[in-house]
Amino acid sequence: MNTRFRSNPLLHADNLLGIGTGNIIWNNYETRYYYFPVQFRPEVARPTEPKVWKQVNSFTIAFGHGVSTTPLQAAVGCAALMQGYLIPPTFLVRSEQDAMAVAKRVVSEKTVEGMRYLYTLNAEKGSARNARAPGYRVGGKTGTAEKVINGRYSKELNFNTFVAAFPMDDPQYLVFTIADAPHPEKPGMTDVAANNAGVMAGNIIRRAAAGDRPATSRPSAH
Repeated sequence: MNTRFRSNPLLHADNLLGIGTGNIIWNNYETRYYYFPVQFRPEVARPTEPKVWKQVNSFTIAFGHGVSTTPLQAAVGCAALMQGYLIPPTFLVRSEQDAMAVAKRVVSEKTVEGMRYLYTLNAEKGSARNARAPGYRVGGKTGTAEKVINGRYSKELNFNTFVAAFPMDDPQYLVFTIADAPHPEKPGMTDVAANNAGVMAGNIIRRAAAGDRPATSRPSAH
């Protein structure tokens, strides 16, 4: 993995981690065309995106400007980065064989390894720490975006998201949470995603996984 994505400043600059993710996406040719799961069903609208997708769009979109998707589209796109394949979602039970029959490879195994590393590192030392669940090897990424009101980005309100995957050595589950226009719980706190959408994801994982047997060891971040 390129060492520039391992530098410690990424742990303290959420937007830079997003830019790193955007750069990984751009540098995988096919991802420019398949990253967002578009129109799997007639009632699902296309995401809004630039008419001509340039490299700078990957950077700005990585920290929340210039594109809009449904939560399901975003979650499926994130799942593709965790496993390498874009798989149309379904609410029906299907086998792994049936899922792979409609799957499309969109990023390489090297990219998957790099993204898992970033998600794991972010949960251990970065903005995803509030989503950790002991024994479940959670990784994740915050998304703090300015809320769009009447076609303009608000300077007072955020639209926050968080995506978590686990277990990070072989992700089987993905949790996507949203906090629309959150407010700090107490003085001194901020309204960034780590303090609300990230906390929500951690609570969901801990409660939903309570009946499962936790993993006994954690994988190395390397």
